[in-house]
Amino acid sequence: MGRKIQLRLLISPRMSEKEEHNLIRLPKKVREQLGFESQSVVLGKGSYQVSLQVQKAYSPDIQRLVGMFREGKISEEEILSVGFVSKAIQQRLARREGEATWISDGVGDITIGCDPEFGLINSEGYLVRADQAMPHSHDSKFGADGPGAEVRPPPSTSHLGVVKNIHGILAKPPVRTENYKWIGGATFIDPNRTYWFGGHIHLGRPAQLDPEGAVGVYEKIAIALDSFLGLPLVAFDTPNANKRRNGCPKQYGKAGDIRYDYPEEDRFEYRVLSGLWLTHPTLARMVLGVAKCVTETAYNKLANNKFDYEWAEAPANRAGLLRSMGVSGQREIASIINVADPKGLNKDLLATWEQKLRDLDLYSEYKPEVEALIELVKVSPELVVPQLSLDIRENWYATNKPLLQEAPAPLKKALEALE
Repeated sequence: MGRKIQLRLLISPRMSEKEEHNLIRLPKKVREQLGFESQSVVLGKGSYQVSLQVQKAYSPDIQRLVGMFREGKISEEEILSVGFVSKAIQQRLARREGEATWISDGVGDITIGCDPEFGLINSEGYLVRADQAMPHSHDSKFGADGPGAEVRPPPSTSHLGVVKNIHGILAKPPVRTENYKWIGGATFIDPNRTYWFGGHIHLGRPAQLDPEGAVGVYEKIAIALDSFLGLPLVAFDTPNANKRRNGCPKQYGKAGDIRYDYPEEDRFEYRVLSGLWLTHPTLARMVLGVAKCVTETAYNKLANNKFDYEWAEAPANRAGLLRSMGVSGQREIASIINVADPKGLNKDLLATWEQKLRDLDLYSEYKPEVEALIELVKVSPELVVPQLSLDIRENWYATNKPLLQEAPAPLKKALEALE
């Protein structure tokens, strides 16, 4: 697991002159204290982060640092948290020289985004095509994707930030949607046809991950996401989740389904989940938090193995990324996800899933979301599913409307931690 430490950045004239924009130079004592020597590190946070190689500081820069100490401009303690970069890197990461930024030997904070779908339903119970109700909205934050509507919140390095962004978008909907119900879930069926709603999640590429080597890594992370998130959501995915994966001619949402052909090469899209998680903010926080926990754990393990792509792409029966995360039984998990039948989730399988989820390196950072998912999956679908309102507008804007009206005490406590 990567460590994050605050570091003060100073400009190195020699690094600027030599255009060393891929390096950070650290004094010997700083290297020894941080233990980052000969490693790739990440500086910054969120969109303002870069991957740099650690090398020793130039003598003139160290002499300047000593002079600052003698002049009382920096303390002896602060000297141990100074790094030198080129002027271009400093300007990218900080407003002024000497400002603190984060350095990590892991992957830093990856971004998370999404574009979950739902339906606009008229008073007669029919789905109104979103591309007709909202023409020319294919790039809008609240827009159309064929017959379905979808929200496209700005990505964030925080899953809570994404939930907040969704809330802001739903609070100011297009005028032409206000007379319809906004119904989410896995599918919507009316006399015309069956409609399929995806709950796609976008997960950022860390700065150290070479775009040319990223696809194989994405595919393995998708398998991990299937194991830790796609699998348990089968327990209460509704309505008619099997029709979403097996009724659509393009077979969207099958286990391992991803997209990565973005021009920016900055992310991949996990396409296995249905749009159910959009129906309630608590469910959204839970699902996005667990997705980020799994993905960041995977990237940090890859960083600890010096971005060895052969190691990352090894099958689960060999030493590699999947085995390091405890992923196994891929075929069985894929079968359960694709059939979308909770009967496949036997007690022993869920007990193993629960333990492995808690064993993830970043469990403590996402504990409320992980524990809420665990407790929700423990409850019988016959109790959970009838209580899941699919009315998105009501769930997001009714005052303090809980995800479930009735729940066993452990689940109620776990949900209250999120709500």
